[in-house]
Amino acid sequence: MLSYILEKPGVLKKVNIPIPEPLQHEVRIRIAYTGICASDAAIYFGLRNPEFFMKKPFYLGHEPSGYIDKVGEKITGLKIGDRVACTNAWWCFSEYAIASPINVIKLHPDISMIDGCIIELLPSVTMAAIKTGVTESHDVLIYGQGLTGLLITRVLYLNGCKNLIVADMFDEKLNISKEFGASKTINTTKEDINEYLCRYFSKGVDVSIIATSNSEDIKKAIEWTRVRGKIVNFGAIGNFENFDYYPMHKKGISLIKERSNISGILEFRKLWRESMELIADGLLSVSRLRTHIFLCLNLKK
Repeated sequence: MLSYILEKPGVLKKVNIPIPEPLQHEVRIRIAYTGICASDAAIYFGLRNPEFFMKKPFYLGHEPSGYIDKVGEKITGLKIGDRVACTNAWWCFSEYAIASPINVIKLHPDISMIDGCIIELLPSVTMAAIKTGVTESHDVLIYGQGLTGLLITRVLYLNGCKNLIVADMFDEKLNISKEFGASKTINTTKEDINEYLCRYFSKGVDVSIIATSNSEDIKKAIEWTRVRGKIVNFGAIGNFENFDYYPMHKKGISLIKERSNISGILEFRKLWRESMELIADGLLSVSRLRTHIFLCLNLKK
């Protein structure tokens, strides 16, 4: 099968390798589409060590949709021809991938295959948006409006909060934020978040959600968050440099992490299905977030 191996930062090598065979409790998926995650991009550009995620050789891509084309002898429920999305599969810039049924979900019949590759993100996005105690009485700031930040914005709007403030560097993304329900937007190249919050939310926001990849942004969120508020770390990964815990301690701020691999398989799959319904019902327009199609296998079924 055709696949791509990361030889070194900035170099993906096209290779032909044997088509993998599923074990008795596995299925094989013929890939239709694979989303490009920020993790893929960071590894490709040499900004993140791939050994943190996988073993050599480094096969990128972990946000796929496709068709099941072979099942192990002890598989029940899933069958050849099922349209599926998949999680925890780090080699989906390939024609085929192997997965456990725990990590596979059938796509809703009203969701297209190209939209299906975004399904992998939704359980963790939904957890960050609605499983962290946000209610309609809370002011919330979401820092970062990339793909996941925009998804969190939409799901949080549907969940309900008092004021939904979002911040990013790009007006294009902030315009989508408004479409998705943000009540206030901050372009960080033109306006300082601290000054904005001092002007309109003098005590800070109840919840700050970090949807960037920079762990240093958690330090900034301490200033934005009110006494006894919460910081939700969705995307920030990496070491803190010279982190002083005292300001967080003094304000009594909770730092929490809510992700799909923390809350258990049943919760994960429940949110997977619920978030798919949002797309099928037209409440979450994932096609609005798609900018490019670099590779499509054009499977027809």
